[in-house]
Amino acid sequence: MTHAVIVNARRQYAVWPCGSALPRGWHATGWSGAEQTCLALVSELWHDAGTSCGAASGTGGAAGRGRRARSRTPGDERHAPVLLAAERLWLREASVLEARMLAVGGGAGLRWPGAGPWPAVVRAADAACRAGDFVRRRPGWGLYLLLRTEDAQVVGTALFTGPPRQGAVELTLDLHPSTAGDRGYAGEALAELARWSLLQSAVRQVVVPVRAADAAARAALEHAGFQPGRAPEERLRYVLSR
Repeated sequence: MTHAVIVNARRQYAVWPCGSALPRGWHATGWSGAEQTCLALVSELWHDAGTSCGAASGTGGAAGRGRRARSRTPGDERHAPVLLAAERLWLREASVLEARMLAVGGGAGLRWPGAGPWPAVVRAADAACRAGDFVRRRPGWGLYLLLRTEDAQVVGTALFTGPPRQGAVELTLDLHPSTAGDRGYAGEALAELARWSLLQSAVRQVVVPVRAADAAARAALEHAGFQPGRAPEERLRYVLSR
């Protein structure tokens, strides 16, 4: 039986049978697979020092027969992923393992529109892997998966090009072509990622590059509160500051 990893508002994780109704207050993360695989992934990748983030099997309830995830030791580069909620999307930071799988065209156990990750996802994951040392040292500034809350399907990705530099971070966004008729996803994702970024003490400005000819992307940025900054004519840089 295939299982899914689910999460609640306290950032506790559990493994739940796919196809079964989720317990109240729990949401899909988009990661699924064999039960023991999901338990191992939660234990190895989704834990945080000093919290009650647990790896539990859902066969006996969301907090059924489970075991506590191991606490993080000094120098351990792993961390609990950033998980943000927009109106219709979950924005989840991809793990190093997920990024590596996506970079070679693998599905990483996620739900995709069509046959799997599209080329822009593979390129973004490859860029995240190449910046891996920086990302592991500065969690939160890597690749994000945009998961539709209604079915946990990946509809896009967002990528920070690196940790903050001189008070600024740069962000790129890509949506699957099937979402072209609903630019609201882009606005939701941009607004939530910018909100989270500007809450970090090292960030005063979020920058998003965009082609000047991409009117839809520019409209989504302006709807999220970004303003055009100085840039070459063919490529604009939209900026949101605090």
